[in-house]
Amino acid sequence: MYGQLQSNDNAIFIANKKLLIATVSQIKRNEHKIEFSNVREIPCSNAQLLQLHEIYPELISRVKANFQPFIHPKEVNINQLIEDATAKRFVSYYLLSGIDKYNGLKEKFQVNDRIVLINPEHQLDNVKLFTTTGLENFPETVKVTIPVKGWTLDQMLKKNENFKRKSIKRNSVKRIQTIKTEISTNGIYKFDNFSSYHDALYNNRVYEGGSSDKSIIDTSSEDKATPSITGKISGSMNKKLNQILYGPPGTGKTYNTINKALEIIDVDINGMSREKVREIFDAKIQEGQIVFTTFHQSMSYEDFIEGIKPETIDNKVIYNIKNGIFKNLCLTAKTPNQLDFKSAYEQLKKDLSDKEMIAIKTPTGKEFSISLNSNGNLTLHTGLNKEKQGTLTQENIQKQINGEDKFIGWEGYFKGVVNYLEKQYKYSSKPQNNSQNFVLIIDEINRGNVSQIFGELITLIEDDKRLGREEALEVTLPYSKEKFGVPPNLYIIGTMNTADRSVEALDAALRRRFSFVEMPPDAELIRTEGKLKES
Repeated sequence: MYGQLQSNDNAIFIANKKLLIATVSQIKRNEHKIEFSNVREIPCSNAQLLQLHEIYPELISRVKANFQPFIHPKEVNINQLIEDATAKRFVSYYLLSGIDKYNGLKEKFQVNDRIVLINPEHQLDNVKLFTTTGLENFPETVKVTIPVKGWTLDQMLKKNENFKRKSIKRNSVKRIQTIKTEISTNGIYKFDNFSSYHDALYNNRVYEGGSSDKSIIDTSSEDKATPSITGKISGSMNKKLNQILYGPPGTGKTYNTINKALEIIDVDINGMSREKVREIFDAKIQEGQIVFTTFHQSMSYEDFIEGIKPETIDNKVIYNIKNGIFKNLCLTAKTPNQLDFKSAYEQLKKDLSDKEMIAIKTPTGKEFSISLNSNGNLTLHTGLNKEKQGTLTQENIQKQINGEDKFIGWEGYFKGVVNYLEKQYKYSSKPQNNSQNFVLIIDEINRGNVSQIFGELITLIEDDKRLGREEALEVTLPYSKEKFGVPPNLYIIGTMNTADRSVEALDAALRRRFSFVEMPPDAELIRTEGKLKES
């Protein structure tokens, strides 16, 4: 490839959160050296590079983790590319149910957005560019044709289902199922990024049978970088279910978990001040969408999963089974529209604090009342004298919503409470397609006895063992005897101090189930800012 380079050619070097654009000034072929001049640094991540029209990302396919240098097949207007990147003119990728839907939404599109229409026969047309005068084909010099042109979504889904991949990270089955739902419901599907657009519509190995054994080996992992404030986290770790940031003290491990957690829950922090990022992070902690904990030598299974804890009620010591940090968050993540549920339940508690008792009806019209007890749960009252019948705990309401039978014989009362939450506080117990992600941050994960803390659940955190996956597993918990599994929308981020002697306590079982990303010292900062402290 280097033998084809000539003086005055432009070169683009990709790095975390930025591009370096330079001009070839001299090629010393005998010395295997290339010298560059006019080096310009452009703030643009790899993911954003693939949203620049001038680069024609369809001709690149993907900036992979093992991305090899290549010569672009089209002459790139480098000045236009720099202008677009600086102005953040990034294109988006859409699939629409038809021309009528396009006409109704065309005011929202940006110039050069990619649009794929579904024709009246439910087949996909070829991708087109949005322009100020309408939809146009790609230039003759850039021949772009999607392999699924003329296919239906059902045909695409079946083709993907028939292919087995050694990595499920690039499996488009779930994505196409989501596309079908969105097209049927809203008539439009916007791809999250170029990679999802490419994998769904352009994957020749799937749609043209390029792999003889029908087994696709995914070597690309993920895009090499994604937008972040520090740019220190490799994009190959983007939205990994279980990951650990490791490095010596002071390299920003805990600092970067905040950025990563917000990215996972789809908060765009690009360009935000650190104060604003912390403000949003703290709000998500309060909402319960992010949970932060620190492992230490006294942390136990009973603290993390569940255990029997003493509780004093009416001067009597009662031993109850209490959920730990991880079990509580799993329950939260499994509840449909959990953040809305929590908000609705908190409003109900506030109203009960003011009114003491609220009358509700079952779906069959039977009236009953609820009040708030000292533990923040609901007490059920029936009859003319409003006699106490028992308790509807917040936890069991969530579990019943998730499909567990927690109110056998009380289904009418349970449905009455849920209907009241839906009507009075706009909560919906129906699962939505865009399920909310939740994040557990475990600081200093190697300071605890991880095998003991996770116990039998160490297997359940694997991607393919999560609830809803093909190899999903559930275990029976030792104290509550409940069936328990880990939902797929719960992400775990750990930090590990490599200077800590207890680093060796991390066994092979843990290392196999987590992805590790190094957070090394910034040598440039040491060179420019480092100095000896005066004694």
